[in-house]
Amino acid sequence: MLEQKDMTATAAVPFRDEDGAVRAAFIDRVRAAIETKDAGGLRALAGELHESDTGDLIEALDAELRPSFIALMGGEFDFTALTEVDDNVREEILEEVPSEAIAEGVRESAERSAARAAARVHA
Repeated sequence: MLEQKDMTATAAVPFRDEDGAVRAAFIDRVRAAIETKDAGGLRALAGELHESDTGDLIEALDAELRPSFIALMGGEFDFTALTEVDDNVREEILEEVPSEAIAEGVRESAERSAARAAARVHA
């Protein structure tokens, strides 16, 4: 007989609660992915978030997890999300993340934006 997979581990967790805050359960899953260095799981959770939602998520994370969040997101991280966070949070992150990673991320974000704009023009 086959074992039934525990679906609670893979079930989608809504991002926001009824008050519009980031759900604690979502933050817990993101935290667990960061702590276990599960880049694929983290990207599955947060890779499709809008930049403002990503900013809210970053602010909801413990400060020591934020640089790891960005690193594990890799090329999927949209650095424009940093424009959505409090100035102090942004400064703390920029102090922790290597400048080469920031430069590369900004370049990739600009390329993605240009590609999306081109796709809209040709659609």
